[in-house]
Amino acid sequence: MIRHPLISGAQPSADDFAPGSAARAIWDGKIKQRIVSLALSSIMAFTVMVERHLGFWSFVWVSLLYVGLIGTFSWLRLSRLNLRRVEHAETLVENALAGFVVGHWLALNLLPTTLGFSFLCAASLLRGGARLVAMGAAMYIAGAAAGTWLTGWQWEIETSTTEIIGCLPLLLLHPMLIAQLTLRAWREVTIKQKQLELLSRTDGLTGLYNRTHWETQVHAQFALCQRSQQTGTLVLADLDHFKEINDRHGHAAGDQALRSFAELLRTHLRCIDIPGRYGGEEFGILLPLTSATQAKAMIERLRELMGQQALLPQAKVTASFGIAEWTPDIDDPDVWMRQADQMLYRAKHLGRDCVCVASETPPAPIPQPAQLD
Repeated sequence: MIRHPLISGAQPSADDFAPGSAARAIWDGKIKQRIVSLALSSIMAFTVMVERHLGFWSFVWVSLLYVGLIGTFSWLRLSRLNLRRVEHAETLVENALAGFVVGHWLALNLLPTTLGFSFLCAASLLRGGARLVAMGAAMYIAGAAAGTWLTGWQWEIETSTTEIIGCLPLLLLHPMLIAQLTLRAWREVTIKQKQLELLSRTDGLTGLYNRTHWETQVHAQFALCQRSQQTGTLVLADLDHFKEINDRHGHAAGDQALRSFAELLRTHLRCIDIPGRYGGEEFGILLPLTSATQAKAMIERLRELMGQQALLPQAKVTASFGIAEWTPDIDDPDVWMRQADQMLYRAKHLGRDCVCVASETPPAPIPQPAQLD
C-alpha cells in the first residue's frame, strides 16, 4: 500500500515538495485551507468579543495573533526546512493559541470553545494522525488554562443568537475545506498507485511488459488453453548481431534499435496480442487464438516490415524468431516457453533473419546456447 508523505507518517524527501509536484500542490492546498480556517475562526472570535463588549486593544491583539500565524504559513511555502516537522510544530502552536484566545478573550464560551476544539482535532488528524491529535488537544487545554489564569475563571455556557451566527461560517465551510483537501490527497495517492503499478509491470526502455509480467500473462494464457482447449502461440524474437550494433554504433544506437522494434510490435500486432521484453535484445510475443501457421504468417510480415522500415538509419537490423503453438500434450508453461526458445536458437543456427516453428520438421540439430552469440 502506498503511503503518501502528506497524509501519513512517512518522511518526505526534498523531491516530494519540488515545484509542480503533486506533494507540493497538496502542501499548498493545506496552506490555503489553514488560512481560510483562520479567517473563519476569526469571524467567530470577533463576534463573541463584540457581544462581550471588549476594548479596542483586545481586537488588536487577537488580530496580531491571526496575522502572525498567516504570515508564518506564507513564509513556510518558500522555506527549505523539513516541512512535515514544521507543520507539526505549527499545528501545536495553533492549538495553544486557539486555546488561549477562547480562555482569555472568549470566556470559554461553550459553542466557540467546543467548535474550535473539534475542528482543530480534525485538522490535526489529517496532518499527523492520532498522536498529533493528542498533543494538539493537550496544547489547546494548556492554552485555555493559561488564558483563564490571566483573566480569572469565566465560563459562559449560554451562546447568544449573534454568537451562533458568527459560528456558522466556520461550522458550514470548514468541513468542506477538510473534505476537499482529503479528496485531493486521495486522488494524488490513487494516481501514484496506478503509476507504480504500471511501472512494476513495464520495461522502462521499450514501454512493453517486462519479463515478470509477460511470463504471468503466458501462464494465464496456458491455463486458459488447458481449460478451454483453445489454441494459442508463443513467439520469442531476438535482434541479430546486437552486440555488433552496440560495438560499432554505440549503446545509444542499440537502445534506439530496441525502442524501434518495440514500436513495430505495438503498431503491427493485434490488440489481443501481448508483446514483452524478455531480456536484453530478446522479446516475447503471446498470440492468443492463433495457430502456428497463422503466427508464422504474421511474423513473416513483421520480418519483412523490418527490412522496409529501417529500425536504425545507420545499420540494418534483423531478427530471428522461434514459434511454438500450445498443444494438449504440453502440460507445463515452462515446457511451452522452452519449445519457443529452442526454435529461436534453431533460427539463429540457420543463419538468422528467419522464422522457425516447433511443429515443422527440424532441418538440423538444435544447437546449445553456448554455440551462439
